[in-house]
Amino acid sequence: MKLFPWESWEPSAPEDFMRDDPDEANHPSRIRMCNEAAMVGGKILEVGCGTAIDYPRLTRMGLEYSAVELTPKFIARARELYPGIDIHQGRIWDLPFEDDSFDVVYCRGVVQHLPPETYPEALDEMWRVAKTLLLVSTNRLFRKGKGITYREKGGPYVNHYVFDEFNSYVKALPRSISRYVSGFMRPEERERNLRSNLSHTIFIIYNLDYWRMNLQ
Repeated sequence: MKLFPWESWEPSAPEDFMRDDPDEANHPSRIRMCNEAAMVGGKILEVGCGTAIDYPRLTRMGLEYSAVELTPKFIARARELYPGIDIHQGRIWDLPFEDDSFDVVYCRGVVQHLPPETYPEALDEMWRVAKTLLLVSTNRLFRKGKGITYREKGGPYVNHYVFDEFNSYVKALPRSISRYVSGFMRPEERERNLRSNLSHTIFIIYNLDYWRMNLQ
């Protein structure tokens, strides 16, 4: 699969990208997203799974796991770590599944890597294959500012977008009800992140009929 120019950082990322931190699997945002998914249960699709760090927790919680990932070496590493994992190569805007194929669609730390003009298309496509719940996490949010993410010198984050604009795309999803929650910082990160007004943000989007019948 040919990479777009803005995807070129991924081939240079280490095979165990994000696994060099032994506490990454227990990041508060991961735990919260997994808990939200487990409350619905059933089949889950992780979009942009990397090496599938959340696979063990989600499967222990009883979810039937599938994933889509762009980078071949991440896919190979996930299969090496978890033989039998159901993982496919693909992009967020063209998921190889029928409508309503999954009870939950889970997407953590991916959207900040996308061209901003493609956010609505990406959300629409994930919502298309989600039967009940879509969970989308941005890595960071400027709580007092205007951007959800920012460009780190020498880092992969190259896009800037406005929180209210992104949230408007979320709220435009048909037959849905949504909210967002922020926080989820490790204790050792809290003081530094608060000084910089940085926080993880999770968007929680439910099918409106499911919400009325089960959660209202």
